[in-house]
Amino acid sequence: MLLEMKHLSLTAGDKLQVKGIIQHDAERFKIELGYGTDDIALHFNPRFDDDADGSVIVCNSKSGGSWGHEVRDTHNPLQPGKSGQAGVDAGWRRV
Repeated sequence: MLLEMKHLSLTAGDKLQVKGIIQHDAERFKIELGYGTDDIALHFNPRFDDDADGSVIVCNSKSGGSWGHEVRDTHNPLQPGKSGQAGVDAGWRRV
């Protein structure tokens, strides 16, 4: 299943929440927020049978086609066949 939202504008203080039931045979899924395939502000990728870590959540970003530093969290509360939710609080900081 693919769910794609285009032209979604988040501003400081907005929240995006995704809820659903994960398919019982899912190996992974991803939620990506960004401008396109080469510029992704958030890559959220729960994996249920990762070769290195088993059940893990992988987060990353991509700028100009290059992936940034990957963060892996082995505390993955999401499970295939179960309902789950993920949320993003939009904030901004001056760099």
